[in-house]
Amino acid sequence: MSRTGQGTIEFRQNEFRQQLIGLISHFTRYEDANNQEAALCQIPVDDLKQIAEAKFNSCVDASSDADITTDSTESMVRDLLLLELLRWFKEEFFTWMDTPKCPTCSKPTKILGQTGKPTLTERKNSASRVELYTCPNCVGQTNAEVARFPRYNDPVVLLKSRTGRCGEWANCFALICRAMNFETRHVTDWTDHVWVEVFSLAQKRWLHCDPCENKCSVPLLYELGWGKRLSYIIAISQDDIQDVTWRYSHSKNHKKVLARRNLVNEHWLVVTIMALRKDMQRHLSQEKKNILQERLVNELVEFICPTSDKIQDTGLGGRESGSQVWRLVRQEIRVDDLIQKFGFVWKITNNMISNYGTKLEFYYDSVQDHYFINSTKDVLKSSWNAGLYEMENICRKEERDWNMVYLARNKSEESNPGKLSWKFELSETELNFQSLEVEIPCTTFHSSALISLGLLNSAGEKETIPDSSYNDGVYKYSFKPKSNVRWVLLTCHVSGGNGTNAWQHAQLFRESLEVLHNGDINRKFRPFFTINFTNSDAKG
Repeated sequence: MSRTGQGTIEFRQNEFRQQLIGLISHFTRYEDANNQEAALCQIPVDDLKQIAEAKFNSCVDASSDADITTDSTESMVRDLLLLELLRWFKEEFFTWMDTPKCPTCSKPTKILGQTGKPTLTERKNSASRVELYTCPNCVGQTNAEVARFPRYNDPVVLLKSRTGRCGEWANCFALICRAMNFETRHVTDWTDHVWVEVFSLAQKRWLHCDPCENKCSVPLLYELGWGKRLSYIIAISQDDIQDVTWRYSHSKNHKKVLARRNLVNEHWLVVTIMALRKDMQRHLSQEKKNILQERLVNELVEFICPTSDKIQDTGLGGRESGSQVWRLVRQEIRVDDLIQKFGFVWKITNNMISNYGTKLEFYYDSVQDHYFINSTKDVLKSSWNAGLYEMENICRKEERDWNMVYLARNKSEESNPGKLSWKFELSETELNFQSLEVEIPCTTFHSSALISLGLLNSAGEKETIPDSSYNDGVYKYSFKPKSNVRWVLLTCHVSGGNGTNAWQHAQLFRESLEVLHNGDINRKFRPFFTINFTNSDAKG
């Protein structure tokens, strides 16, 4: 081999090794206690846990699994919590950045083509580079800079900016997973994508988690779904490094993948990864090393005999064998099929009646994203979906360009209807519902967009709220049950709309975010649901 050829090989190997070292170094940001504390301040931990536990308990009740141990219960709930964390991050916390809006006219900008120099503040916040944008509408052909998009590397900064592309999404989500004490890997695909993996104690394997897509355990998504020509995929955790390429490629394509892996010699890569892994684990206890070694062996077996080759058609139903709990945590049953069994119930207790009286007014503040009761503004729940009995294809959307917030359908599922409901139950008092008042703000932006509401109670009475009750942007309706009832269900259906923004054409609880800066002085709060009670002995 010529000296020039040998030099090229050594250069590639050194460059590749430095990339691996850089990835290992970056992961230390996720282990910083202050960074994790900053992340925890952003996460509605209690609400996500309640939803996960409710789903688990519902499956246990439905399947009557008697052999579920305390340890397995905890690990299964953790898997469900991971799914809720993914959904929350995608639908409520982080936003995708294509191009920034023009600060003058709010229309999409156009990239200038050159990279800008980060300002002192941007450098301080870890911006490695800055994309520059112009606005053809405002500055014409002069190509004057009107907007900047700094590409921040610090996950704590991303907790504040809450926007970016796949790099920012995976970077921020990895910190959030570590803050929630999930064993986490940051995964880098050499064909320009990044995501995370989380270790499941229930399933004893690493789960693929893509926050951009809200996908869990769908490793063949990129090769078979997106058509990517994969080569190298490297995963980094706090104490390990692994070449995980083979998890993400179908076994029929392995020879093609090997042919594309021409940056470095395969033997060199194995030796290098083993050396880096040994260095990362040098301070670990022997017990921890043994655990990691067992996981490594199991993972290598998985690569040789990949379960991901058994692709499940999304048009088919979920797995039918096995308990519901087991199928749910393995992502082999559709959550939507069980959603009616998972809901939160607002239970009216004697203590609540003592504190607030026999007229309870329930409020939802979409700006602060919490529920409160009566004029005391005592917060009952700190997230919109934490108070729901049913929810399908609905998300909370913050429009930062227009400074508005609302509930609407998911953009990715705009052709499908959305549904949400609240259930109120008198399970711990001697009272009965005397009258019910509904007052829900609804906004539509197209003649085909539809919002409908209905009531159902334990006596089987159904009441459709008529369109005539809609006035000045609010559905306002009163209902007196004909029979003594123990619970009532308020349901809202959202559908219709036109074009690419159909999902936005029907909105609930729409309100301006400006009140965050201006305060609540001029805000008009209205209860979305009011209940008047009577003693059960006084009616009948």
